[in-house]
Amino acid sequence: MFIHSRREFRTLKGAPACPRLRREASRTGRDEQLSRFSISLRETAPPQARRSFIFWNGEFLSSTESPVLSLDSGLLRGSGLFETMRAYQGNIIYFNQHIARISNSCKILELKFFYNTGKIQKIINRLLGLNSLQDANLRLTLWKTNGLADILLVAKKYKPLTLSKYKRGCSVGIARLRQDESSFLAQHKTTSRLIYEVNFDEAQKRGFDEAIMLNQHGLITEGTRSNLFFIKKKTLFTPALSCGCLNGITRRVVCGMAVQYGIKLYEGKFTLEDLSAADEAFLTNSLIGLVPVACVEKKYFIKGAAPKTTGIFIRKYRDLLRRR
Repeated sequence: MFIHSRREFRTLKGAPACPRLRREASRTGRDEQLSRFSISLRETAPPQARRSFIFWNGEFLSSTESPVLSLDSGLLRGSGLFETMRAYQGNIIYFNQHIARISNSCKILELKFFYNTGKIQKIINRLLGLNSLQDANLRLTLWKTNGLADILLVAKKYKPLTLSKYKRGCSVGIARLRQDESSFLAQHKTTSRLIYEVNFDEAQKRGFDEAIMLNQHGLITEGTRSNLFFIKKKTLFTPALSCGCLNGITRRVVCGMAVQYGIKLYEGKFTLEDLSAADEAFLTNSLIGLVPVACVEKKYFIKGAAPKTTGIFIRKYRDLLRRR
């Protein structure tokens, strides 16, 4: 875990203790207790200490030594941003695009974030090393504290979906709560995710893997954790951003692949009837990549192997990962 808030990250001499924690400890006469939070960036941790490390505001900390984070107003009020990324064989997939997106959101939401791309890259590499990970789920979270941005980085071992999901597809339900396409927050990955979590939990209780959300006009937007594509007569369709969906990193990649391989692509306004009439469908996000949809409610797309066009996109995407 690494702590940094508005201060220079010193990579050669180790990460400084968080001043906020230091002040609190000094007031109670327990300043010496802060030493247990410090981990030398040059020190090789013993195997038993490598179980889990996170990066929080300027220090790498073991999860067993993590201070309480819940007192920050930005966390309490959901005033924050996040990015989920995948480390594949030690490389962060589409790293620059993830950092560009969260940096742009910081400007729009007036969240002052002082890390540049190069520094974040070094921190992530160190974090992966501390956790002895090559393939990992990475989550970068920023939240507002007095107008500035605190930062939390967490790395966990990557756990892919089962092979059967990529072959037989996942099941999708239709979400009860609707997206407000007029809200500018729909274009940003904020920590205010109650509507997504409620819809996802309800879908899980109904036995589905994911839920597709509609907007206030009944048009398809996105999944609670994914973007949606569907295929009709070898033409690719996906909801336009104006419908209220996030411009996902993997969504952009798929759109680029369609152009590259001469597949017709339409971004537009689509209804559940349009989706029901499709020949194939698949979901995308940075962690799962591309996963075929087996069924939407009672409409089945897959009755055996993954559909041909979806399978082409999945193979091409995996080729991109290997080359990167």
